[in-house]
Amino acid sequence: MPPNDPRLARADKRTASRSRDLREYDSAGTRNVAVICYGGSEKTSLVDALCFAAGSGKRHGTVRDGTALTDHLPEKIERRYSIALGCAFAEWMDTKIHFIDTPGSLDFQGKTLAGLAAADGALCVIGGASSVEVGTERVFRAAMAKQDPVLFVVSMMDKELADFDRIYGQIKERLTTKVVPVKILLGAGANFRGVINLFT
Repeated sequence: MPPNDPRLARADKRTASRSRDLREYDSAGTRNVAVICYGGSEKTSLVDALCFAAGSGKRHGTVRDGTALTDHLPEKIERRYSIALGCAFAEWMDTKIHFIDTPGSLDFQGKTLAGLAAADGALCVIGGASSVEVGTERVFRAAMAKQDPVLFVVSMMDKELADFDRIYGQIKERLTTKVVPVKILLGAGANFRGVINLFT
């Protein structure tokens, strides 16, 4: 490619633009969060949505289409579930958050434990129409063994038979009594209309 090729100039502009957009963070301004669950809770879709809402993801992908932000392995896209660690980041309120998307299947639990080892805390995702499974208990106990803070997310509340109160009761009964809802749901299933944040 000749030095005066216009494509080089366009590439230089893109590189300069990315450099301006990049911000440096020290360790105090960075958090590593392992996103854990048992399979089928839409954990990967949640990571994609969080990054899209924060602006680090430029499009909102889906696991179904193989376009989710952490869907980078052909095997993962084909199977439509996580078989390895995936990473994504979001910048929020002067903090850079690295999301570690971990496998939900017990067959790949070693990789989930490796993701937890690198994390400062965990986001435990439970499907609103499912229940607290044995796999959920195992990864939650692993996070607690490190004394990491854990935030629960009840996902897929727009699905048929989704029941937040049932999942909340199972969390208190099978995982920990030290849990408090921070959002109020507006409806469930076909009547789900959104959430109310109790902090704002």
